[in-house]
Amino acid sequence: MNLPNNKYKDLYDLVFTEINIDLEKTDFITEYSKLSFNDGFLFKTVEPDLKQKFREILNTVLKPIEKPDFNIKFQRANSDVNDFIFHLINNESLQSKNWGLHEDDSDFLQITDSYNTEEKFRTLGIYELDKNNLQKRLYTEAKEGSIYIDWKVSDRLTEKMIQQFTDTLFSESDDCRAFEFEVWGDYIMGYFLGFLLINISKGQVTFFVKDDYD
Repeated sequence: MNLPNNKYKDLYDLVFTEINIDLEKTDFITEYSKLSFNDGFLFKTVEPDLKQKFREILNTVLKPIEKPDFNIKFQRANSDVNDFIFHLINNESLQSKNWGLHEDDSDFLQITDSYNTEEKFRTLGIYELDKNNLQKRLYTEAKEGSIYIDWKVSDRLTEKMIQQFTDTLFSESDDCRAFEFEVWGDYIMGYFLGFLLINISKGQVTFFVKDDYD
């Protein structure tokens, strides 16, 4: 890939390693993982070898141009976010990960021909969420359960678990951003949900993805 003038070319110098963090130990992820999705649930966190360099890159990712509209659930991300994510998921060390939504697959980071260039990837729907909107989205999705399994946790406890999850992500000393993205891969694409959660202070990226179908 020819990247001489690309803003995010330095992403290709990084080597990402999968790590375990406090997010996956939260009650919300523990409970959500119990749901049975026909095409699977993936929750992974990675961090690079050169954390300071990665933090510098993360701090250049542009925020939405428009002023926040509080009448909409969440806001279209700046197209610069599309560029960042495109080059992030094309990083060689991430591409080598054997990740699949279903246990028999390993193609989560594979991009379809519809999005396989930076220009095409800019048409992918990516939306930026603040902490409150992320909580609302997680609550709505949790309450829907999966196709064949109901969410059995009470409303009040669900809210509490999600609050704990987002508090862990958006801890007071951390600078974090959350994105919801549409499908870039060749999945079943029934009831797809994808979040990219970025902790800038820690230089960590978490993928939260599920796909279900009837």
